[in-house]
Amino acid sequence: MKLAIVAQQIVDALPDGMLTVQELYASLDFRGPSNSHLAIPDWHTGEFSTAVEMRRHKFLTGDEELNGNFLVFHYCRHDGDMLLEEVATLEEAAKLVLGGAGVFNVFTDVELVFEGFKLRPYRVTYSDQKGERVIFDREHLTDERHFLNRRIEWLEAAA
Repeated sequence: MKLAIVAQQIVDALPDGMLTVQELYASLDFRGPSNSHLAIPDWHTGEFSTAVEMRRHKFLTGDEELNGNFLVFHYCRHDGDMLLEEVATLEEAAKLVLGGAGVFNVFTDVELVFEGFKLRPYRVTYSDQKGERVIFDREHLTDERHFLNRRIEWLEAAA
């Protein structure tokens, strides 16, 4: 699948103006065995390591081929991190979404999951102090709660 198709889905899923396709092409990094050839080399430092609009010395074009059945897009506006990580299963994707750098992290702005290069909708829940299930939303991050019994619910199969 061409990167351009996934990049456009990412931009379309975000609030208006959060990221552009061009910013993705300039700064998107990759993790995982099938897409390691697209990763930003470790030696990129200096001005390229701090500017969201130009983390790469050579920008992506959108014509690059992506591989992997399950991909997780992570974006942190605070430090300009945007990462497309290949995982082997939906369970591994869930671990990224629910984990330390996932949706419960105050610095994480976006966690999107792709299955077969299509967005896979999900809902995250946790147990409140009474033990009742609560649907997570970003507003609760300021409460400094311990989000116990975190769970992800896959809402529908990717089309």
